Amino acid sequence: MVGGILAFAGIEGFLENLSDMYERSEEDDGWAGFLSAWYEVFGEEGATVSQIVDELLDSSHFADTLPPELDITDKQLTRKLGRRLAKREGFRHVNGLFIERGGTYRRAIQWRCLLTEGYTFETINKGEDDIDGFTFVRNSPWDTEKQECSSEN
Repeated sequence: MVGGILAFAGIEGFLENLSDMYERSEEDDGWAGFLSAWYEVFGEEGATVSQIVDELLDSSHFADTLPPELDITDKQLTRKLGRRLAKREGFRHVNGLFIERGGTYRRAIQWRCLLTEGYTFETINKGEDDIDGFTFVRNSPWDTEKQECSSEN
């Protein structure tokens, strides 16, 4: 509807890059899995890059989700991760997660991993008390079906 109004007004090019935008958002560059694991560890609480790296060093499961351009053994991991987070701030990934600045802690930026409105986080219990994984579910107001993005175990 908006496109028709803009075209009538002589404004061309509305949403011409839509397919490129969707293609970019659906690329799996390793960040969606990393953010899923981050969300599992920290929820929507803020964490400094140093706190994130400490958790990566303590948890092999979390460390295994690092995007390919980052290496857990790199002595500059804290600096590199901080730069990557700044570049990815606000970018919505296919699982509905995105990164934003969440204040400061001792003069260091706290980063928060947030879930886009319309998505929910659900744990998958396969045993009585064990959480074996989690899934992000996109709840569409126009469709009653759920679209799931599951974590890798």
